[in-house]
Amino acid sequence: MTKLRALGTRILIERIEADRQTSSGILLQTATEVPRARVLDVGPQCKEDIVIGNVLVVDWSKVGQLNFEHQTHFLVDESTVLAVLED
Repeated sequence: MTKLRALGTRILIERIEADRQTSSGILLQTATEVPRARVLDVGPQCKEDIVIGNVLVVDWSKVGQLNFEHQTHFLVDESTVLAVLED
């Protein structure tokens, strides 16, 4: 299986889709929700505070879409990351 790796200061992410429907079937409005992304891979020159599995807030206007093996991923530069969400 071919693996996709981030290079330099780039970060490979996948978009986290918010639940738009409750278990009882009520549709939720998500206009105010911050779009999130999960880190899949981190380039070797990125800062150590961004690691695989982190949930990020990124500037989606600067995100490059990448279709690889029938899946959509996104590639961002480290400078595009606005925040790391922590529990």
